[in-house]
Amino acid sequence: MPLGSQAVVFVCQRTAPKSALFVAGTSNQIVCTLPDGNNGFLVARPSYVLSPESEAFLDAVAAPFDYGLAAGLWSLAFTFVVGLYLVAKSVGMIVSMVRR
Repeated sequence: MPLGSQAVVFVCQRTAPKSALFVAGTSNQIVCTLPDGNNGFLVARPSYVLSPESEAFLDAVAAPFDYGLAAGLWSLAFTFVVGLYLVAKSVGMIVSMVRR
């Protein structure tokens, strides 16, 4: 399942781009207004744009680690392994008694 797609995003940045296509002082620069009111330059950048359908997955991944749940799962697994060991040990003792 892709989380998004690649796209070209236009961004207004403070400094002029350092490209051969954009020469300072020429008419091939597009001027835009920054949020602080100063002028900037419109620049195209390749970006990875997330799709709205992936929001639930990303929110679940970004959730903080739940130590209580991890401790509960670890103790359940540990109890299961110890219980399995005790059952195998008692079955082994019964089998050894029957052999004698």
